[in-house]
Amino acid sequence: MVSLRRGQISRTAVGIDVTVMSSQGPARQLAPTWELVRGHKTGALSDNEYAHAYGALLSMVSNETWKWLFDQGNEEGAASLLCYCRDGNFCHTHLVALYAEHIQPDWFVCATQPPASVLDTEWAQGLVKTCN
Repeated sequence: MVSLRRGQISRTAVGIDVTVMSSQGPARQLAPTWELVRGHKTGALSDNEYAHAYGALLSMVSNETWKWLFDQGNEEGAASLLCYCRDGNFCHTHLVALYAEHIQPDWFVCATQPPASVLDTEWAQGLVKTCN
């Protein structure tokens, strides 16, 4: 089981970059589109609209990528999803962790502590089992 956490990208952060700006390889499938990022930043997309649209992208992520993410777990059984968002803010990394736990509960547990702005979206409410 891999415990999915989140972190903010910095020079010292260790983890998996899942941003549209700088992710590479299989992690690129977990990145939102520029359209989603810009829409959310400008307020054209609400948290709920963003979550639904991003959830649709996550539903197209290949099984190979989910297996790759599982394989990224460290010796403690954890993997950190990295983004530029500050801790405590609405961020797609929380959505990835919730979705991964939902589709592969034997592989992943969400350990991101999503803020209310994430958990209050209709999309997330449809997924949440337990997320500590």
